[in-house]
Amino acid sequence: MKNSHCLIVSVAITFVCFVLVGCSGSNNNNISTGSGTSFQATQVQVFENASDGDISVVLSREDSVGDLAVNVVIDGGTATPGQDFVLAGSSSFFVVIPDGAATQEFVLGTLLNDGLAEGRETILLRLSGTYPGTVLGSASTLTIDIEDDDGPSGGVVQFAQSESTVSENEGSFLLKLTRTGGSSGTVVASIVATGGSASEGTDFSIPLAAYGWLDGDTADKTRAVTLTDDTLPEGTEDIEFSVNVVLGDIAIGTLDSSTLNIIDDDVGAEVKLLFQEVNVLEGSSVSVVAVRQLGSGGAVTVDLVDMGTGSATQGTDYAFSSNPTANMVTFTWANGEIGPKSAEIMIHADNLLEPLESIDVELTNVTGNAVLAAPNAATVRIADANSNNVGDFRLTTSLAVAEEGDGLVQIMVERTNGSLGTAVVGYSIVAGTATSGSDFIEEMGTVAFPSGAVGPFPIDVSLVDDAILENVETIIISLTSVPAASVLAGPSVATLIVQDDDDPWQQIYSATNANLNDLFFDVLSGIRVIGDQGTLLEFVNDSLVPTPGTSMIAEDLFAGACSPSSLATFPGCIVAGASGAIYHRSPPMGGPFVSVPSGSVATLNAMIYLANGNLPVRDSLAVGDSGTILKSDTNGTWTSLNSGVVVDLNSAAKTGTNTIYAVGDGGTIIMSMDAGQTWNQQTSGTTENLQDLFFKTPNLGWVVGDNGTILRTTNGGQFWQAQVAGSFENLNAIDGENFGQLVCIVGDNGLILSTDNAWIAWQPQATASTEDLLDIYMKVLPGYVVGTNGEFRRITQLGN
Repeated sequence: MKNSHCLIVSVAITFVCFVLVGCSGSNNNNISTGSGTSFQATQVQVFENASDGDISVVLSREDSVGDLAVNVVIDGGTATPGQDFVLAGSSSFFVVIPDGAATQEFVLGTLLNDGLAEGRETILLRLSGTYPGTVLGSASTLTIDIEDDDGPSGGVVQFAQSESTVSENEGSFLLKLTRTGGSSGTVVASIVATGGSASEGTDFSIPLAAYGWLDGDTADKTRAVTLTDDTLPEGTEDIEFSVNVVLGDIAIGTLDSSTLNIIDDDVGAEVKLLFQEVNVLEGSSVSVVAVRQLGSGGAVTVDLVDMGTGSATQGTDYAFSSNPTANMVTFTWANGEIGPKSAEIMIHADNLLEPLESIDVELTNVTGNAVLAAPNAATVRIADANSNNVGDFRLTTSLAVAEEGDGLVQIMVERTNGSLGTAVVGYSIVAGTATSGSDFIEEMGTVAFPSGAVGPFPIDVSLVDDAILENVETIIISLTSVPAASVLAGPSVATLIVQDDDDPWQQIYSATNANLNDLFFDVLSGIRVIGDQGTLLEFVNDSLVPTPGTSMIAEDLFAGACSPSSLATFPGCIVAGASGAIYHRSPPMGGPFVSVPSGSVATLNAMIYLANGNLPVRDSLAVGDSGTILKSDTNGTWTSLNSGVVVDLNSAAKTGTNTIYAVGDGGTIIMSMDAGQTWNQQTSGTTENLQDLFFKTPNLGWVVGDNGTILRTTNGGQFWQAQVAGSFENLNAIDGENFGQLVCIVGDNGLILSTDNAWIAWQPQATASTEDLLDIYMKVLPGYVVGTNGEFRRITQLGN
């Protein structure tokens, strides 16, 4: 028998093959033999969702003589045992084809239908030999393809991560896509930027946004997002990407979007405290001041935190006045805003004798395009209130004004409530809106007080005189430390207003952001300015710092007039504005305005004083919307006059004893020769809205209006001739010198035009202003201009 078996193995058995017959009828694959012991086919297909799930395999041979043991080995594949299938036995086993049989079926294992989108997976089988031995052919391996029923054959494509962060100056970022759960066929996906605060082409670009995989390829793919390293302070920006199918049987996974955060490397600002140590007396308060400087792009916040490491007890010894139970205050600067912010700490008084106590605070958690700068921590020392022989310290002012050409400006510090012993007071000079180095010299220093000396002693602020047209800028001077037994007794922070000396139309600090609509002259006190929300400013004796008037008026004010002579029977001023509001005030300056019934609800846009000599200011005329003209008698009673028009009247001027002109919308010019009782309309030759007029003589005058309109008459308005403004900005006001030849016009976006004694050609004036200029006073130099957002300018000598 043994000799016979050897004969069969060596002669009769010519091959061994696999035949898959299980996994339902659809998975039955009979594989025929070839010459030698081998497989004719090398790959078969089964389906994950087959009804019975068994993987049955059949071995076959060419004849059926004798027992033959065949060693079968599971030789790998992408399917995972235990997850995709369960083996019936081990990964290497023998299958016996009994004597008399040409085939033998066995169960390799059971498929698992897992519900996961995986694509095609494989099981690799290999014949490692037979017993008795026979020769295996070249096709001795078999691949079983398990076709997934849960997803596309090409697999699932998605982003490798949902969010990434990169610095703007890194140049590029590799955005990665993955392909999982299948690899059949060539597939292509693409990415596209769908949103975010960053701008494609400005902040980033994607040279090639397509990702491709060949059949069987599952490697991760990357594409470079090119970043633009600009010098703009922008803060952190982001790009939102999404992935789309371009080609192939693929699905997009759950990570179908990804956000790339781009951290700006251009510092937009720095935030710091104005002092490192300060002493205060219990029963008082201290302002902890933080300043934003060097940049104003974007909103910035920073927290001032009570660190809790000082010896004073929150709630008992002190508390933040804004929130007594909190240990933190948040400072906020809006986009475009710089300068100081302060939090007041109230120091509680008691009857206890206590040593020096302390509060430790620090700036932290800065947000926006800003960084913390030194000093960002400070200590407040609390002195007991029983005695203080050393004295307290204060600045003598909280506001000072200088010109950049002054070179050196001194802010004074003084000692009060004592003078015992030598004392050293610390100070800092930092930027408000001015720029350190190019506008002033930033400095931290000390002022020494000899024993017995109370001062005042100077803090020297060094200004840099450049040749650049600039608006008003600010510098912040702060007391940063005082002796241990001393306190800050008064202003500890001062703002130095630096006015440019290169702009002939020099900006003057107005202390308001309200629109300033009209200015006029009071012989008793000087220039008066009125504006929105009852704003009233008085510049006494050509002062560069305004004195806020007490108007107690809520309406927007557009028109004002004062007595032309201090000899008037009832000298004073009248202002008018929205909703027919008229208010009268008599000297002294600073007294209250009294409401006067006007009998009208129309907005009043202009006011002129009618009387001559020393008659009362009450004899006035006002013009306004919808053709409104009001006139008061010497007793201050207002009556309505018929203008003959219904358009808004914007301005009026008196050229003789009884001659009055008024101008308004739609090219309207009307004239009265009987002090306003009757009016006749003139031909202007334009339909533009006319805003203001000025007469140099009863015959020579000008009217200005929208879109660069300038009209000139040399015959008292019988004929108006258009002049070239050289600009299409709206022109809002015109005025000229009483005795000189100068006439000037102001308009939107900082436009100023002038003409000399030729009175024909208008020349633009160089100025740093960008505000809409609403009124001008040029009867005598210095002249003045007002406009939107508190714009106030002065000229002492005409520029180019």
